[in-house]
Amino acid sequence: MTKKCFKSIGCLVLLFLLGVFAIPSVSYGDDDGESSYTYALHSRGLVNVIDEATGAVIKSIDTDVDGNGIPGDVNTGGTLAALTPNGKKLYVSNAGANMNTVTVISTRKLAKTKDIIIGTGDIRPKHAIVSPNGKWVGVNQWRRNPDGTLRVSFIDASTDTVYQNIDLTLTNPNSNGNQSMHNAWSWNSKYFFTSSYDDDKVYVIKTPNKKGELFTLVKTFDLSIPGYNNNPHYMAPSNDGKEMWIVTEGPSGTLYNSANPVVAPHIYVVDLENITMSVPMLNGVLVNNEVIEGHHGNFSLDGKYFYFCNRGPGNNLTGITVDVYDAATLQLAAHVVTSAGGDGHAYLSPNGKTVAITKYGTNMLTLLDQSNNWAQTDLAVGTGIHIGHITFTADGETGFVSNRVDGAVYEIDLSGVSPLVSKKITIVMPDLTTPAGGGTGQVVNTYTNIFEIPGKLFE
Repeated sequence: MTKKCFKSIGCLVLLFLLGVFAIPSVSYGDDDGESSYTYALHSRGLVNVIDEATGAVIKSIDTDVDGNGIPGDVNTGGTLAALTPNGKKLYVSNAGANMNTVTVISTRKLAKTKDIIIGTGDIRPKHAIVSPNGKWVGVNQWRRNPDGTLRVSFIDASTDTVYQNIDLTLTNPNSNGNQSMHNAWSWNSKYFFTSSYDDDKVYVIKTPNKKGELFTLVKTFDLSIPGYNNNPHYMAPSNDGKEMWIVTEGPSGTLYNSANPVVAPHIYVVDLENITMSVPMLNGVLVNNEVIEGHHGNFSLDGKYFYFCNRGPGNNLTGITVDVYDAATLQLAAHVVTSAGGDGHAYLSPNGKTVAITKYGTNMLTLLDQSNNWAQTDLAVGTGIHIGHITFTADGETGFVSNRVDGAVYEIDLSGVSPLVSKKITIVMPDLTTPAGGGTGQVVNTYTNIFEIPGKLFE
């Protein structure tokens, strides 16, 4: 959309109507709605800015959370980040040991602007997510507060200050391990969903109607199952904004047995109109003797299907199942068995041609064709394992894929009959020459409420 169009009265009226009657549209970042950068996160506190036109790192930003000016000297665990809907800021979650901040990056200046302290002690802010309306940043923690509570923080995106903290009281003993993984907003920004592992609960927090009012906890769903930790891991709102689907890990490390199909990862569906679980849980369908640990799930671009990935636990990343559910009937539409293990995320290309299954246990990227009965194409990407994340150019013809172990991002060409790796992009220190080494995390080039949905989904 051009600047002239934005200035016209007709377009202003159209934008108002879309804001009232449709899911908020989001853009890639610049004034004309598109960005040419992929931001690659690294655990050493680095954000590499990749020019998508050239495949070159044009800047390496040091988040410098310890303030000593020495780049890469501490493992910040800052491997997840979120862009604002207008693309002007990037929020980096510093989830390393003894971390307690979210770092703000200006994408216009390509520089750090602020560290936002959200608590004290070894709390490890895990995954900051910006609301679709761009007003709020919700942040969960990987560890409990010193008093045993689990904090959820809400940042005012207009001032980059903490607007409110909600400290959740947990009833089960502190495992001193990972407490909460991911969050999601409803598409209308009315509700924020987060979870706790120790209590196996999902929390629904309502957004204030206006500044000065408070966020309020309006619902708690108990997903505990006797005999094992269910661990609610991921949430994904339906494309029509009516439901939130919740994926649990299930009995991690157990081998799947089709004779007892309820011992599996689970999917729960929440009706967002009245905040109730509208249907019984769905059970992931795996291969006999496949190791269990559900990971992520998300809807297809057309909203017809829900993709669920079984990854397997961190010490056995051999999950090979991608279940495809019909979003309307809740029936299993396809059971896709991939050729290599650790299926983690089902990333969607903006042109709708590619469903990219990123994997933790191998260097293979599996590309599924939804239009051809989910036919598979495998592509080796780099060396080592953990092909965690991918971004796409706006036309969907080029991808940028991260490899955690070898410390690189790979440009892949998706325009031809067969995909191919066209370039290796080494993640570097601020001098732009020294390799950062292993530890590459998420790559981001657009607003995302959840990992796998490109920002232009609803435009």
